[in-house]
Amino acid sequence: MRRFFRLFVVAALSAGVFTAKAGEEGTTSTQRTTIVLNEKEGDQQPSSYEQQTAALAPKQKKTQLRFSGYTRIMALYRDMGDYYADNVNLSGRPLTLPVTVALDDGASQPLLMLRIEANPSANSSLQIESSLNNNLLNNGTGITNVDPDTDGKFANIFAGFHVKGSTITPVGKFTMTAGAGSIWAKMSPFTLWNFQYRDDMFERYPWDPAGSNWRRYESFYSTGDIPRDQRWGNRGMQGFMIEGEDMPFGLTTKIMYGKTRSAGGFENWSSGIPQNMFGARIGKRLGTVVVGANFYDQFGYDVPEVIKDSVFVDIYNPDNDNTYIVEESNKTSQMIVTADAAIKMNNLRLYTELGAGSYLTRTYYNQNTFDGLEDGATIKSLGRNWSPLVYVEADIRKGLIGWPFKAMLYHIGPHAVNNQSTFLNSSVEEATDGRNVGINSTESIWNVYFYDGMVTEIGQLTNNRQGIELTSNARWGKLVAELGLQFAQEVVNHGTTVDTSDFLNGVRGADATAFDDAQILEQGQGGVRNSITFAHLVNQYQRSRFHYNQRFQGPYRRLQSDFRRAWENVAITDTTVDYKKGFSVIDFSLKYKTKVFKRDLILTGFFRQNTVTDGAPLPYISAEGKDGAFFVQRYEELMFFYKLSQKVTLIGVAGWEQNKANKDRTELAYTSDSPTDATTPYSKGDAILENGRPVYNEDGAPIDQVGYGYGIGIDYDFTDRASLDARYKIYGHKDKNFTRDVFNGQEITLELKVFF
Repeated sequence: MRRFFRLFVVAALSAGVFTAKAGEEGTTSTQRTTIVLNEKEGDQQPSSYEQQTAALAPKQKKTQLRFSGYTRIMALYRDMGDYYADNVNLSGRPLTLPVTVALDDGASQPLLMLRIEANPSANSSLQIESSLNNNLLNNGTGITNVDPDTDGKFANIFAGFHVKGSTITPVGKFTMTAGAGSIWAKMSPFTLWNFQYRDDMFERYPWDPAGSNWRRYESFYSTGDIPRDQRWGNRGMQGFMIEGEDMPFGLTTKIMYGKTRSAGGFENWSSGIPQNMFGARIGKRLGTVVVGANFYDQFGYDVPEVIKDSVFVDIYNPDNDNTYIVEESNKTSQMIVTADAAIKMNNLRLYTELGAGSYLTRTYYNQNTFDGLEDGATIKSLGRNWSPLVYVEADIRKGLIGWPFKAMLYHIGPHAVNNQSTFLNSSVEEATDGRNVGINSTESIWNVYFYDGMVTEIGQLTNNRQGIELTSNARWGKLVAELGLQFAQEVVNHGTTVDTSDFLNGVRGADATAFDDAQILEQGQGGVRNSITFAHLVNQYQRSRFHYNQRFQGPYRRLQSDFRRAWENVAITDTTVDYKKGFSVIDFSLKYKTKVFKRDLILTGFFRQNTVTDGAPLPYISAEGKDGAFFVQRYEELMFFYKLSQKVTLIGVAGWEQNKANKDRTELAYTSDSPTDATTPYSKGDAILENGRPVYNEDGAPIDQVGYGYGIGIDYDFTDRASLDARYKIYGHKDKNFTRDVFNGQEITLELKVFF
């Protein structure tokens, strides 16, 4: 136990000395979004990354000191013809318009990662890891992120730093990790885990592991997975984590305390928000079954000081006329309690997680202004609304019934919120990154954790949703086919809690040209209630750099972006909301491997259709007419990978996206002349205002968008540990009716990455 105590002290001192300065777009975000639902705890099969990089162990010296890491430099050239007018304000990012020549892409990617490992004794180990970010000089004007005292040459040296120590004792093996901004952890999908988005293989990623590029493409062909590094699928945190294995009765445990990105952020020292997270898991293997119990809570206050004696009305009980004086009303909490089990047999694997979740904060209630306390008001604390969490997955292998497929069933209630889990938040707008940045806050543009009416992809979950999913694959010789279907429906349509749903409340935030905070509160509108948020599947990486980690952006205040991804929100304007929205997803892909001129060639094709409907989640063909879908999205992608030699690979991509909304039931743009200086984010396009309310023109048209992206690239592998990768892409987007929604451009990237 003395060894364990010494390791604890060393780790604690290290965490206090080295402070992270990794922001939303730094080392944390590069490993943000993943869950491979076939790889739950208890499934010991190696991942595709482990299979392809097992031979690439860190170098080892005779002194038993081992070191490994990588350095990565990316040069960027971008030339845009048309672009959004608000792109010029990029919060100090080093991308200029219309032309950019820069090192890095403005997202503060790791320039250097270094890991040092040692074994002080036979029963102990030590690991130290740090990352380096860069904001280097580039050409152009208007760059505000350089340091004037260093002539623009600036680097965040300790973007992430942690120390890990392990010791073996008579009661088990214990590992403690302490540090800032770079501890990677996961427990269970509903508590602490990451979803793995589908990415194309054209764009380069900071987390691409060591190994030849061709092996990366072959893995994509054979498994459908993109190889990630060992931390992909975990959440980044700063603080302390203790893990125990080989404990009495075969128990395993994990305890963590600190901060995540959504618990005040990794630069919380600048905001002073007193908010932290605590997570715990205990598990046990029972033969072929692994069971576990999980707890997660992100708790604290959403501003530095405690706020007392506020008056609230519960918006989820609209028939209750009672008002309450709430003590410590700015408390906040995202709490999840679950139990899970994984059963693994020869041709069948089952996984389930059951539990409940709740969200608590003052802005979860509809706050009103009072000159004094109302008669009969009662004093109480903020109450919790709990919602059930249900996830069941069956992975059936071909040997059982002759055809492999995976079936999934889930239910996530509207009050369950956890921004560090696999499911997104499409129910409670106020659940942000720790700050009080709800709909009535001037900082609401920074709330990138809310996606009202989220249009998901296969495998992706969101709260206030229940549904089923089926996926399968088949192989005929060298042809591989994969099919995915998802059908889901809202648990509650929050539009039913709003008196006038045609008032597009909250979805674009408070804007001086439309409604100020007082007007929003006076009308009793609690937040976004009936809209659709969809991801732009083509050029999502390029779009994410138009507005870094913000929402309410773009010419119509509908755009939202996060690290390497972009979304758009479209309001439904039904005056009667007596339905639950239905969501359907169809994914279909074909992959084929052959030889051309005696060299390997991989061809891939991918198709996706997303549909949002009134009621049953049916895959509509059209969004036309009052009986048509609210929204239909189609995406097509063609790629090729050609192995010119053992070290050189040629890669190409062609992508096309179409997005159409319903004319009779969603926001419209004018088709006739109208004032252009009265645009408001609450109206149908270019509507004008009368008495603070939008006046709609029936002669309007809905969104009707087409986007495209075509690229060519080449990879040169010096060795398995070093490569030079070039990409050239032309891209564009245009909305037929919302005429200011247009951009086009071209860009070249050149990346050098070396592992050591």
